[in-house]
Amino acid sequence: MMIDSGAMPAKKFLESEVYMNSRMRLVVSIGLLGLFCLMLPGSLRADAAGQQVGYLYSGGTFTTISVPGATFFTTASGINDAGQIVGTYGVGDGKTQGFVDNGGVFTTISVPGATNTEANGINDAGQIVGLQVSAFETGAGFLYSGGTFTTISVPSTTDTIANGINDAGQIVGSVVLPGPFPGAGFLYSGGTFTRISVPPAGFTDAMGINDAGQIVGDHIPSVPVPSVPEPGTLTLELAGIVIIAAAATLLRRNQERNGQAV
Repeated sequence: MMIDSGAMPAKKFLESEVYMNSRMRLVVSIGLLGLFCLMLPGSLRADAAGQQVGYLYSGGTFTTISVPGATFFTTASGINDAGQIVGTYGVGDGKTQGFVDNGGVFTTISVPGATNTEANGINDAGQIVGLQVSAFETGAGFLYSGGTFTTISVPSTTDTIANGINDAGQIVGSVVLPGPFPGAGFLYSGGTFTRISVPPAGFTDAMGINDAGQIVGDHIPSVPVPSVPEPGTLTLELAGIVIIAAAATLLRRNQERNGQAV
């Protein structure tokens, strides 16, 4: 689809603002949700082993989504009109694989040669988009269609994440930019990449696209990224860690009160 236009040095992508912003939002959200759910008897929560699990909400009912054998977590990221669900699960040692859940049957999505794979979106044709991370920890998007993986790499950027795809095959995602600003969204349509950047210059994510071509995401206005983490970033990281630790403690105490194994 597009040749690589350049790669960041080893381990740079997984430490980049684009990747870390998305992961830190997830960490804090999980922690806050965990605390909230623990206060509500019978509400959806981690499984008996304390692992994060995905869910499907349909007809007023929550159904847990957990890949058999997953280590630490399962996340569900996308669903099509046929009810096929895609997401990501841990496999140990910080590695991840994607999956598609088709009526309770799980199939692993793993890009050949990649150390980490994340499946983020699926359309009604069953085409899947996501992220692949190389052994050098550089990131590129992928499209999985008809049993074939195609790399998605936006020109004049260093790394690419594909987040969503509609039934017309239009793909949206995020990129790491060279220079002082962290990243932008993109639309890939008809063989052409179009950058999506909400003014003023900063960090823009493109997360989803519908069949009308409408795109949603998020935006963080910012100044050039410093060489060391900003205090706000460190505070966010610490807050996420504290929240998760508190949630885990409350879960353990709740299990002990109910006579559950911990």
